[in-house]
Amino acid sequence: MIVIIFAVNYYTIAQYKHATELVNLKDSTLHRFTNIFDLYTLSDKRNAGLRKSINKILKAKTDEEVAICIDEILQQRNPLDLHVIGLDYYFKNKQPIPGTNVELFMSRLKNQNVYAKINKVYQYGCDENEHLRDSVQAKIGWIYGYGSIYYLSPNDSMYLQSMKRLNTNYLDEEVEAIIEKYLEDVQPIFKYDISSILREIRSLDGVKDIIHDGCLIKTLGLPGFDQIGVLYVKGTDTVERVYTIQIGRYTRLHIGKWLNLPLKSTDELWYKGVDYGLHYIQRTRKQCEQNAAEHEKSRKEYEEYLKAKENEIKK
Repeated sequence: MIVIIFAVNYYTIAQYKHATELVNLKDSTLHRFTNIFDLYTLSDKRNAGLRKSINKILKAKTDEEVAICIDEILQQRNPLDLHVIGLDYYFKNKQPIPGTNVELFMSRLKNQNVYAKINKVYQYGCDENEHLRDSVQAKIGWIYGYGSIYYLSPNDSMYLQSMKRLNTNYLDEEVEAIIEKYLEDVQPIFKYDISSILREIRSLDGVKDIIHDGCLIKTLGLPGFDQIGVLYVKGTDTVERVYTIQIGRYTRLHIGKWLNLPLKSTDELWYKGVDYGLHYIQRTRKQCEQNAAEHEKSRKEYEEYLKAKENEIKK
């Protein structure tokens, strides 16, 4: 269980950097949660099946259709899906906003014996009584606290949706070709020519801004990750893409859909892939400026320390 919690928490934290604001779903923020598809875990492409099932539930015309969709979700045997069909966990003191798909979704689940089904599929062994919901929620409580309870702010949600409407395949292919060209036969290992990569990407049509996160503080352990943020404009459309270069590679043991354990590391430099960024360039540049200011402050303090020490010796 500890390993699973760590894996989920690491996945969630890794996703935070692509969002400007992740809102904690609680009583004081329920008034902002008006679209169930804004749940942050649903933004990952690996959850396409879950999004499809949720959409079916929203469009269902009968209770039988809803029951089939719930069974589809449970058949995946992915514990992280339980926060969705147990969404009423967050609405113990307040009701969802009327007229939203959140309210519609919860109303569709209301008479479905959801917790009895979860109890049976996951073999929790909870007593089938009036406290069944509380007993099952206590069993899966860790899920509610590791990322599922976050959703995108409305502005970020709209921005992400607008970006996804723009086809960036051509841009991604060009950037990938540039990156991979400079990663070939790198000597010494891990010392690639980032300046040339940035220069060539900046020259592509439609690229208005670019940044490399090399100024940020990173861990020394492998694998490591470098990222290049690109702001691309086509007509009136704007999209931010974040390209990732992985430093080092692990041979991994995959257990199920979400959990994988590192077995062996190798010195290797490779292009990992691309994702959307939400104000990534702006936030990275701000962090770089803050780091530079802190570095300059530390440098001046150290110089003052050396001067003071030198004066003491002269005395």
